[in-house]
Amino acid sequence: MLIFELAMLALLITLNVVHPGKMTGLQETLIFMLAFGNLGLFYNFIVQKTLANEAITMFIQFIVVSMFTLSQLLTNTTGIVLGAISLIVCCVNVMLVAKSEEDSEKKKTIVTHKTVIKETPAVETKSDVVKRELAEYIRRSEISETPKQQMVNPNIVNVNVDANGNSTQQPRDDSDLKELRKNDEKISDKIEVINLKMDSRMDRVDENVKASISDVKKEIDYLKKKEKKVFIASTGGKKLHNPNCMVAQRIPEAKRVLIHDMEEAIKKGYTACSVCCPVQEVKIEAK
Repeated sequence: MLIFELAMLALLITLNVVHPGKMTGLQETLIFMLAFGNLGLFYNFIVQKTLANEAITMFIQFIVVSMFTLSQLLTNTTGIVLGAISLIVCCVNVMLVAKSEEDSEKKKTIVTHKTVIKETPAVETKSDVVKRELAEYIRRSEISETPKQQMVNPNIVNVNVDANGNSTQQPRDDSDLKELRKNDEKISDKIEVINLKMDSRMDRVDENVKASISDVKKEIDYLKKKEKKVFIASTGGKKLHNPNCMVAQRIPEAKRVLIHDMEEAIKKGYTACSVCCPVQEVKIEAK
């Protein structure tokens, strides 16, 4: 596409040099085609991210077309000068495009050469052939020297023919089966012993737990028996108070009397306080 556009550009410049200052129908057609060609180059450069040489070519062609259009508005001499400059720029552009295509061809050749090298199968050398034939010869020699008696194991196939020769059967060997049964019996005995030991240990654990519970209950009963009832009275009064009674708390320490037996105190004439009503047992730990 680039070569085609450059050819049209060269033809356009040549027509401008031959007929300066005149815009013929052919020149207008060439300018129109170059405009569409530049749009295509612009699309390749922006959207498809092609080589930078195409962008340079597009820019140079834009300059040449602009110079050609400007030459139509100036005098004939100016048009000839601008046309000559456009022709020089066009030649430079042709050289750039040719170099770009040459580089691309070299890259294609290198890639093709690498592909051919990868696809070429490995060639077997003489040493590889000799090694392969030697290994084959050794393998055949070992097979030929092996006696036929060793190639067949008589323990694998053992066929007994009866007197009539009409039936064949495999001999039955019960030794292995008996050995397996003995092993099973040993394993069963061991499992039974283990179960008995586990049962005895569980019984011991239960006994220990029950004994511990009994000891705890005995300790609780002992602590309960160790506790006793205490009431408070004053030295000059006959009222029995609970220790937390509001009236008992007002009695001075020097005049407090501790009474441990309520029944005995009642016999002596003591009566219950009307504030705290010590009918319930008040227990404190004996010192």
